[in-house]
This record gives sequence, structure tokens and C-alpha cells, in this order.
Amino acid sequence: MRKFNIKILIILPFLSIISTNIIAQNFFDWKIIEQLPSYEKNQKQFGLGGAISGVHSDKLLIAGGSNFEGIMPWKGGKKKYFNQIYVLNRSGNDKFEWQKQIFSLPFNLAYSATVSTKKGIYCFGGENENGVQNESLILKWDSENQNISIENLQALPQKITNASAVFDGKFIYVLGGENADKTLETAYRLDVSSLKNKWEKLNNIPKALSHSVALFANHSIYLIGGREKVPSSISRLSNHTYKLDLKTLQWQKLADISIDSKPINALSAGSGIVLDKNRLLVIGGDKGNVFSKIEDYNLKISQSNSEKLKIEKEILLENHEGFSRDLLVYSIKTDSWAKIGEVPNLVPVTTSSHKWGKGIVIPSGEIKPGIRTNDILFGKKIK
Repeated sequence: MRKFNIKILIILPFLSIISTNIIAQNFFDWKIIEQLPSYEKNQKQFGLGGAISGVHSDKLLIAGGSNFEGIMPWKGGKKKYFNQIYVLNRSGNDKFEWQKQIFSLPFNLAYSATVSTKKGIYCFGGENENGVQNESLILKWDSENQNISIENLQALPQKITNASAVFDGKFIYVLGGENADKTLETAYRLDVSSLKNKWEKLNNIPKALSHSVALFANHSIYLIGGREKVPSSISRLSNHTYKLDLKTLQWQKLADISIDSKPINALSAGSGIVLDKNRLLVIGGDKGNVFSKIEDYNLKISQSNSEKLKIEKEILLENHEGFSRDLLVYSIKTDSWAKIGEVPNLVPVTTSSHKWGKGIVIPSGEIKPGIRTNDILFGKKIK
């Protein structure tokens, strides 16, 4: 199994914006610690987009997901959904090994809103070959029996995919997402202290958003970036930051995502973690330039069926350089954004980032349109 050591690049001009303490604490050494195993003997593993993932009992769980099995969608490839659950073990000296047994979800599932807690990994909604779903599940690692246990929770009030989820210690919040027809502005929460508790609808997000990064810190929820699909047009992309104050349950718009004090056009489908009570880290994401061009091609092709446009679109897709590699920090104290570095290899989208041991793990995901990676990327903090 190949392992690659990759040093992160530190961007020094931001010392005037972010303290040297932030720079020192968030210098990561990135490497590929493992690769997703095959779910069947002699079956190539193409990687997974939209997989459920999280850390429970110091195990990394990766469940479900989707791919095109090596045939790009613009060449006729059909999206395939999966139900396998992979378990990656970590020893104290950061050695990693896959659990030999591969477990299963009760059905194929991808693009759920997921969140890790001490009780387990919660996942809400998502989609599969039967369309958008509203199921709510919790996945747990059973250390005694060396097995996965799965419990059903209250189903979502509606079918939702590509939403975001966070946990504040009592409630889990499911924010935005899409149904079969449109992008949603809804916000729900569920008290997970009892399986009998029901969903509560909160004030709507200021705008409809899917593919956002949602993080809980300092008694508030932060919803970052995302996009809104528009029927018969090009999606509206977001560079906004919103805060839901959990004391008042009111939304507030904060500083737009920016680099070097200049707002970027958009950021969606990235991932993130909470560094501490005053700092949020967003990793990668899609800045939307190529995404919008592809949608523009799709719209024009639907109207003209032009072979020339189809060829131009295919060239654009096959020459895609990958998504953003930026590491962006939001300061809650100063309501400001700054770039602190880059991950110098392809960073997946439609996946999640998780604190694990002394670093951050990013399992599988989509590295270019239609292309997944089977790499498990780990960024270890350098003291």
C-alpha cells in the first residue's frame, strides 16, 4: 500500500490578519494513510462520493456512497449507490488497519447529512436509486461484539439530500439540502436524548442552500457557502456565512468568505472542522467557475442538442484541474476570513472532515467531476 508524505504550504502574508499562534497550531503534515478496500474480490474500488463517514469509538466508519464505476456520466456512465460499511482502526502511534469484515447498511445510501457524536454517527436523508430519502439512522461501533449496530430514529419531516448537520450536545440540526424539485431553506432540529422525540422546525435559513459546511461553536451554528439549483437556469452559488444563534434561534449574515480581504465568488461541497471555540477551518470545496460553465453547457445543449457544444463540454470536464485546495479560517471574534495554507494534492469534495487522534481525516470523496478517490487523507498537526 502506497503512502505519500505531503507538506502543507504556509501563506505568510496573513500574519497581519491572523496571529502567529494560529499559523503554528494549524500546520499539518498531510499523507495518504490508507486506501478504501474493494467491496468484492477482484472488484476495483473507484472511491465513493457522498459517503456517510465519522469517528466513533476511535474507529473511522465509512458507509454507503456512490460512484460511476470508471465510466464518466458524460460518456453514459450511470451513478451506482452502495451500502457497504468499512471500518478503519487506529493504534496509538497512528498506524492504521482495515477491519477485515465489511458490514452493511440496510439499503444503499449516499449524500446524507451526517454528524459524529460520542453516541454514534447520525445520518439523515440522502438518496439512492429510488430517489431522495427521509430516513434517520445512527451507526455505532460495538466494541464488545466487534460489529456495527444500526438504530432507526424519527424520519425527517420531508425527503432531503445534500443537507448539512451539526450537534450541539443535545440537539442535532439538519440544515438546507435538496428534495427532488428544489433546494431547501428549511432548518430542523431533533433532541436525540430519546428515540421518541420528534423534529422541530426552526426559522428558515436566509436563503435556500445545499452543499454547505455547517459547524457548531460558541453557542451558535455557522453555515458556510453552498449553492441553490434553479430550474431551467444556472445554479446560484453562495459565498455567504450565516450564524444561527441558539439562544434566540435567529439567523444573522456574517462576513462573506474571502481570501486576502477579497470575497471569493463561491464555495460549496467542501468540509470543515472546529479548531476551537473561536476558529473554524474550511477545507477545499468547489469555487464554482467550472461548475457554472458546465451548467451553462448543459442548458444550451438541452436547447440545441449541438454536437459542437457537447465536445466543448467534454473537453472542459476532462481537463478539470480539481477542486480548491485552500485552508480557510474563519475568526468568530473578528468576523473575518483568512487563508492559512493549501493542501498540495487533490482535495475531495462531497465528503466530510473529522478530528481523529492528533489530526484531521478526510475519507474518499470526489476529486474531479465524476471521479472519486479511494484515498484516505490525513493531516497530522506538527508541533
